[in-house]
Amino acid sequence: MQSPVIIAHSESDGTAQAADPVIMHFKKNPIDVTIVADQPAKKTFSWRVKVKDPGGQYATMNYRATVLNGKQFVFSATPLGYENTYRGDGSCTVKVQR
Repeated sequence: MQSPVIIAHSESDGTAQAADPVIMHFKKNPIDVTIVADQPAKKTFSWRVKVKDPGGQYATMNYRATVLNGKQFVFSATPLGYENTYRGDGSCTVKVQR
């Protein structure tokens, strides 16, 4: 999985955008994402990106990212139509802009 993953979440209007190396390569700009869970201790976001491998085959990747207690980051990527899922976790930094 590519890092960094940046998620900008506006609690005031309930929107979020994500950017990572895959998004920036294929979409050129951050994309809108779906907020799946929005609780004080758990925030989960999901999005899809259509990608193309070096051989010219297309796939749609389904991504899911969860921030737990503002400290832990859990990430998964699943190519739609396939059974394999790529997972990773680690620490994260939450920055609040005023």
